[in-house]
Parts: sequence; C-alpha cells; structure tokens
Amino acid sequence: MHKKPPSKIEISKEKLTKHFEKHFSERELDLPPELIHPENFEYLRDTPFVINEEPPTIKEIEEAVKTFKNNKSSGTDSIPPEGIKYCSSKNLFLFIHMLMSLIWLHIAVPKSWLELKIVCLYKKGIKSLAENYRALSVGSNLSKLIPRIILNRLLLTYEPVSYTHLRAHETSLHLVCRLRLEK
Repeated sequence: MHKKPPSKIEISKEKLTKHFEKHFSERELDLPPELIHPENFEYLRDTPFVINEEPPTIKEIEEAVKTFKNNKSSGTDSIPPEGIKYCSSKNLFLFIHMLMSLIWLHIAVPKSWLELKIVCLYKKGIKSLAENYRALSVGSNLSKLIPRIILNRLLLTYEPVSYTHLRAHETSLHLVCRLRLEK
C-alpha cells in the first residue's frame, strides 16, 4: 500500500499553538440532571455489584495488549504497539505486570504518562489557517493498559440485564446453553 507523503505545514508554530491552546483549554460544562439529582432517575438506583479491585493479573494485561491497534504511533514512550502486542517473551509481561501492580497499589502513574505530544495534521482548505489543521495527541502506549483493564472489569461487572446477547468471547452455542439453564 502506497501512503501519501505528509503535507508540509504552511503556518507558523505560534498560530497553531494559540489555536490549539484555546481548543484544548478547560471549558465550563453544565452537569446533566442525572448527576445533580440521581435519586430522580430509577435506572441510577444503586445495585450492589462486586468489582475486582485487585491489581491486574498477567492474563488481564495480555488481554488489554491484544486490543492495541497495528500501524499506530510509537507514542511518547517510543514503544511501538506491535512491539508489545506480538512479543513472545513472558519476561516482558512479568515486568509490565510488576509495573502495573506498583501503579495500582500506590495509585500513582509515571509523570511521563501524563505528558502528550500534539501533532498537527492538515485537513483541507487554506494551509495558512490554523482551523484547517487537526490536532492529534500522542501519549505513552503503556499508559493505555490500565484504563483498558478497568474498562474490561467494568464491562464484566455491569453487563446488561438482557441475556439474549453474546458476551465477549462467546459463541452462539454458549448463548443457547445459558438460556436453557435459566429455564
């Protein structure tokens, strides 16, 4: 597959910085009524759920790594997603597991994970206008693991009440067996 060469940015760095500082600045948002008065919404009533709050397991880390997309940026940590995704070394996952466990237990992430690199891509129109550029934020690829693990745990915990859908990694045979067991 032949890729187009990147477009040359024909605008000053200062103009882009000013535009995207405004674009990424904090904004006041009105809270939705569900957050102001959750007691008024029946579907928000507390239901006791048990969520796994233990540090991530190696298996959870491996599952999270499988979700990394190919042909993406190496990120600020200079680690290409494929370098982690297709690595056959068990030692790599042991070290990542140790790192994730430390982060989980101490509730502190490495400072470098909080820093993003902004890359500007030309969309279309006049190249000298900052509005015609799209900003992409590039962060550490390892920093994406913990949110993915938390999301996977929440999806397992707060699975919809309807049992007529397939769960992750299930076949239709699993669904039929589950529905027959419930009768």
